[in-house]
Amino acid sequence: MRLGVYLGDFRPEDGGGYTFIRDVSNCLIDLAKAGAINHELVLFCGPAAALFLRRSAADAVTVVSIEPEPWLLAKLQAYRLSSPMGAFLWRRASRFQRALDAAGVDLVWFVGASGESLDTPYIATVWDLQHRTHPWFPEVGQLSVWDRRERHFSRYLRRAAMLITGTQVGKQELERYYQINPSQITVLQHPTPSFYLEQSKLPPRPCPAHLGIHGDYLLYPAQFWAHKNHMLLLETFARMSSRGDKELNLVFVGSDKGNKAYIEKMILRLGLGDRVRLLGFVAIEDLVALYQNAKALVYASFSGPENLPPLEAFALRCPVLQSGFPGAREQLGEAAIYFDPADSESLVAAIRQLRDDAAARDTMVNSGYARAVSWTANDFVAGVMQSIDRFSPYRAAWPGHAQG
Repeated sequence: MRLGVYLGDFRPEDGGGYTFIRDVSNCLIDLAKAGAINHELVLFCGPAAALFLRRSAADAVTVVSIEPEPWLLAKLQAYRLSSPMGAFLWRRASRFQRALDAAGVDLVWFVGASGESLDTPYIATVWDLQHRTHPWFPEVGQLSVWDRRERHFSRYLRRAAMLITGTQVGKQELERYYQINPSQITVLQHPTPSFYLEQSKLPPRPCPAHLGIHGDYLLYPAQFWAHKNHMLLLETFARMSSRGDKELNLVFVGSDKGNKAYIEKMILRLGLGDRVRLLGFVAIEDLVALYQNAKALVYASFSGPENLPPLEAFALRCPVLQSGFPGAREQLGEAAIYFDPADSESLVAAIRQLRDDAAARDTMVNSGYARAVSWTANDFVAGVMQSIDRFSPYRAAWPGHAQG
């Protein structure tokens, strides 16, 4: 088959999404160069990413740059996909659909969480259904975001030839919320980011002086969305301070997505200004050093069912305190200490357990590293390719590039 792979215009500030898509694209290019893929590859991405990928791909892979739809056309496409009347009144195919047709693509894989309903058969990658599991958070529940997401997913997911999700919990959510046939869902856990695995083989970095970090600290790398639950950490530190426990500081890393000003205000209100550092977006080399020097990663999100930072921490032998949302134990096993994301006292207990039991901490670090190296981007892509191979006989049933 001629396989299209949609990567989007991935950028470092996109956080975990960038890390995941970069690893998958590099893996696909390496496999294509080695002749280890049974399909012709066409990578579709934004203009900035295309420049990078063309240098990497050489002649092994075709790279096609896709410009975003103009604002008005994007609105018309959304209308077309959201209602029968829209589909009747506006029949022009999207820019991406026309690019797929021009390239003779038989099947397209949306690697990241973004995608669109197409006439070409496609694979959807699903990271979360947060607007269904936590519809009250402003990032998914306000300004018609919930309605737009629900209209999009109702069509996009049900129309997909296959779906990739990272946990059995994620699979169950797809079945429950969108009545997806279980046989169309493949469970492939998130791979550990390759950069962090490479860094684990090098001597640890000292904490960079320009970051202004002093003393022992817990690290939370998460963009400032409400569901990331930074407030729990502030409440926990305030509770510990009231009992005279001030051994640890707190470091937040991540871009503002609308909730940072509130967190800054609460830091001052709780009297934590001298114990909490907000670093914003940091270079990946600095983030590696922050992991390596932290007493632990504390991941407080209300929402899963998977997240990348615990895997990054595992690779760098950083202990993990993990929110016990559905799917977390499936992803991380016994390599983390879990706490209730709605209960600061639960997090206090997790911090004390980490601090007071050195033997358990060492066992946890070793288990985490074993988990990190056990599943890489190569393993993930191999699993996707197996699913694609199983779809090939279906695609051969009608005319197109698949039949030569």
